[in-house]
Amino acid sequence: MVRFAKWHPLVQFCFLLCVLLLTCLSRHPVPVALSLLGAAVYLLLTDGRRSLRSLLCVPVLVALVGGFNFLFAHWGVTVLFSRGDTQFTLESLIYGCFQGGIFAGVVLWLAVFGRVLGSDRLLAVTGRAAPRFSLLFSMTLGCIARFRENAQQIRLARAGLAKEKPLHEALDQFSTLVTLSLEGSMTTADAMRARGYGKGRRRVYDPFTFGVADGVELAVVLLLSITVLAVALTGGLTFYFDPQLEWVTLSPLGAAAAGLLCFCPTISNVGEALQWRRLKRKN
Repeated sequence: MVRFAKWHPLVQFCFLLCVLLLTCLSRHPVPVALSLLGAAVYLLLTDGRRSLRSLLCVPVLVALVGGFNFLFAHWGVTVLFSRGDTQFTLESLIYGCFQGGIFAGVVLWLAVFGRVLGSDRLLAVTGRAAPRFSLLFSMTLGCIARFRENAQQIRLARAGLAKEKPLHEALDQFSTLVTLSLEGSMTTADAMRARGYGKGRRRVYDPFTFGVADGVELAVVLLLSITVLAVALTGGLTFYFDPQLEWVTLSPLGAAAAGLLCFCPTISNVGEALQWRRLKRKN
């Protein structure tokens, strides 16, 4: 099930932007819950047990942000208990958990796109509009990955040495890691200079072709996003946290559009799996 990973980079990028805006700007629990569920289901279907580490951030972020808001924001009318002149309310706790769910949803969707939107795809999307930024961003992502790999190699190489004080050992490892990073940067700079970077007009290598299927996928993503936006602007997704919790409206159209948008990757992958199974039965 890799259909979503084969989407055109432009469609993937637009979907990421739309689903992040839906998650961050929503003020109703249902779209945020659908966003969380859509990202979690996709990670579980594609990565299985390896995705559990990413999914563990959901309860942690919800608990941290909810507890922080509960302790320091004292608005609302439903008082759970009081400590002196300070009142701890249900509304502040629920709103904090809601904000934690938003943060967790953003983290999960970034984890999803970290698996499907590589540096080549990112360069294909932003290479012409912002070539310097896209190159810097892709090189930074690669540097972070190499930084972690080098740190692991240094740690393994030093495992057989005599043990030192933790602070001295950490400083030695950090010094070695910085030296390797500087050497790698000089090698990269020499290679770019030898290949003529910065001289003449720069051409962007784009191996991806935007076809009819990509246009249909982009149109579906934009249509669902516009539907959710229109419903929200007309008051179809209204929920009040202050002064008390009040479920005002939940448009079935808005909830359905938000759910379909968040589950687009899963639907795409499941559809491809069902089609492949049907073709295997015919043969």
